[in-house]
Amino acid sequence: MLNTVTISDASGQLRLSLIELTKSATIHEPVVAGTDDGQRQIKWFDGLKSYGKKPDRELGKLAIDGRDCIGFEVKLAQAVYCMATRQ
Repeated sequence: MLNTVTISDASGQLRLSLIELTKSATIHEPVVAGTDDGQRQIKWFDGLKSYGKKPDRELGKLAIDGRDCIGFEVKLAQAVYCMATRQ
């Protein structure tokens, strides 16, 4: 089986696939766009960020675009999310 990373948006729609064997990426267009998708995604990301106080794994200090951040992992259901919050 190919080692593949898939990235979905907050509504669960597949958006990006990264395939290690072929070193390729596939971008998936959204199938259905809802009227409140933007607000729902912001709420979903804010919910993930709130886990920074009790992460499953701390990734330590990071520099992203010249900004100091703290990275952490959150495991929800069968997915693992890597997040970073600004200090």
